[in-house]
Amino acid sequence: MAAPARDYYEEAVIYALEVVEGDRVACQWIKLACQRFIDDLTASKTGDFPYFLDVKAAEKAAAFIETLPLTKVKGKFPRGQRPKIVLEPWQIFAVVNIFGWKHHDTGARRYREALLFLPRKNGKSEFAAAILLVMILIDGEDAAEGYCGGRNEKQADFIFKAAKRMIKYQPALAKHFSIEVYEDAIAVPATESRIVKLVGDPEDGGDPHIYCCDEYHEHARDSQYDTMKTGMISRHQPLILVTTTAGDNIEGPCHRYVQEAIKALLGALDRPDLFALIFTVDDDVDPASVKALEMANPGYGTLIPARQLQAEQRAALSAPSKWTKFKTRHLNLWQGTEESYHSVEAWIKKCGQPQDDLRAAVEYAAALYASMRGRRCFIGGDLSGKLDLTALVLVFPEANGGFTVIPRFYLPEETLRQRYDPDADVVKWADAGWIVKTEGSMIDMDHVTDDIAQFCRDFDVHEIAYDPAHSVAFVQMLQRKTGGDRLVEWPNVAKFTSDPMKGTEGLMREGKVRHDGNPVMTWMISNVVRRKSTRGDLDYPHKTSTENKIDGPVGMYQAYGRMTVAPAETEVFVVGT
Repeated sequence: MAAPARDYYEEAVIYALEVVEGDRVACQWIKLACQRFIDDLTASKTGDFPYFLDVKAAEKAAAFIETLPLTKVKGKFPRGQRPKIVLEPWQIFAVVNIFGWKHHDTGARRYREALLFLPRKNGKSEFAAAILLVMILIDGEDAAEGYCGGRNEKQADFIFKAAKRMIKYQPALAKHFSIEVYEDAIAVPATESRIVKLVGDPEDGGDPHIYCCDEYHEHARDSQYDTMKTGMISRHQPLILVTTTAGDNIEGPCHRYVQEAIKALLGALDRPDLFALIFTVDDDVDPASVKALEMANPGYGTLIPARQLQAEQRAALSAPSKWTKFKTRHLNLWQGTEESYHSVEAWIKKCGQPQDDLRAAVEYAAALYASMRGRRCFIGGDLSGKLDLTALVLVFPEANGGFTVIPRFYLPEETLRQRYDPDADVVKWADAGWIVKTEGSMIDMDHVTDDIAQFCRDFDVHEIAYDPAHSVAFVQMLQRKTGGDRLVEWPNVAKFTSDPMKGTEGLMREGKVRHDGNPVMTWMISNVVRRKSTRGDLDYPHKTSTENKIDGPVGMYQAYGRMTVAPAETEVFVVGT
């Protein structure tokens, strides 16, 4: 292949810098993706970073894509003379990331999954088909299997037919790779590779090298995705490519996947193998504005005529039903979605001590704990014996009106072993020491109450707030070990949680909440959504699913709530000293 006419690496860097510096309109998630890229480039020059950017591999993929023909352009063209794909800046950025980053130790690609979350008409299917052909034709993988997945036949057809048309419109491509095109399959006999459609829930995932999941929001279950992911285990550097717009099923697998990607971008989840471009509209941008169109649609003004999209926006504003659909399809806003109540970015950037090395972060947490000895303290938490995570949260008042948070989490060893995959974040956190593993299948109440008694010796514990529901056994045990004079009932209902919840968020945004960087707490902070009381005048914390735990934040609200009503003391520690 001839040397590429464009410097794709330089264009990817320019795109990232323009986004981060505000020269290109972009939502917060695209800014985080670009900042991640820039940070990774810097880290890759230190020698300790586990990945390197293979510029030649990235440019090889990008240059190949630009030899492929456009499939949706109108008009008649001589055979083999159809206009070629010209990659948009955001597409170059995606290709350089997906195909460029590799592991130092194995040489395999870093990203095994890629999410392209963008509105309709921005070229998702055609771009996905081009990436599919890169993986099957020039990736050097023998017997490569490519799957075009969809909820139904029509959905699975989009990427599959786009790939077929690219081969049809470029006879030289078919001849060079000896490609055979059939009704329901694309075969490359020389390498024993193939591309097929995948509909519904397969019983066998085969041995996929690439799985393209188109419009994931239409999937009611994640069984197809899970089957494909399991089938890839033996592959050296496979790829799951999810291309989708938003939808209306916030309980479905797509919404969970997008939320997981957001948490990875924020640093709340450790997913170095997941690349994500999430195009949507920020909360502070008016969906009826032109800025919203430009922010959500990377193809605005190029792939999508600006005037046409503006006209559709104006027409949709005239009818509520049309406006809801427009926001979902063209602004990538979920219908009925509940956003995280807390600013996770503020929690991480302003308040915490995020570190990539979990064990080093544990050492920092231990030092913070030691520095608080003898300090005034309030404790809140879930004191009910159960099978899953239990949380205790220590809150220390600060002179500026804020507070320092030190959480402690507990999980039964049997639950950890039986309920979580070995690669799950919860397992990593437990192994690093962020979660205390207790023996047996239920929380060891003796262990937890012993820790509380130790807290009372280490700190000047004024009160221990607890929800009286289901806490009888723990309370009785605590009374024996601590005397019981510090125990205060604090029911987990809107009347009690509303003010502390609001107050905590305000202090977090002001940078007045310090914590030890516990990733479990960060994850739980990102899971909190707000619900209104029946009367509508009070807020209370809620979680969107049973998996999205919020025990830590609830304990923080309890402790902070008691702190705000307790008599103040003059001698307190100043944050930052």
